[in-house]
Amino acid sequence: MKTLERPEVEVSPRPRSPAMLAVLAALLVLAAGGLGWWIGSSGDDVGNVPEIVDLWNQAWVDGDADALAALYTEDGIYEHANLDIPGAQREIALMATGTTEIWGHATTSMAAADFDEVTIDELLELDDLIIYLWTGSGVNGVSKQFETSGVSVLEMQDGLIVRSLTFYDAEELFN
Repeated sequence: MKTLERPEVEVSPRPRSPAMLAVLAALLVLAAGGLGWWIGSSGDDVGNVPEIVDLWNQAWVDGDADALAALYTEDGIYEHANLDIPGAQREIALMATGTTEIWGHATTSMAAADFDEVTIDELLELDDLIIYLWTGSGVNGVSKQFETSGVSVLEMQDGLIVRSLTFYDAEELFN
């Protein structure tokens, strides 16, 4: 009788696209919210919000690019993608690496969108990830009121952000 041996095969993990990560993150947050409702949560209480999320949101409301950049590691990465730009592919719209680039991006973005309020709709913490759905409102660069929503994924290390990925609806923000 002949014995067959299985050949060694190296399998490398399939790279995950940022868009897929955001969709999965949103689904996880929504599922966690639904589970909370099912076991008796009011649905209005997102629980204990990590300080870094409060600081992140406050930096946007205050228009404080210095405070936002200070939340990142020196080589931190800030990425965002616009979810609903007519005719555009849904891919990373901006990536800033390092606190200097992050500060520059934040300065430009804060001039284009002056947030009056950012509220957390759902939040989920998983080891070194914080995933949350948010709603923000304010006045954009052409003095129009806006309300937009999005999902942010913060990858943490030693209390600072190593990488952030935010998806939001730019059409709601700028039109």
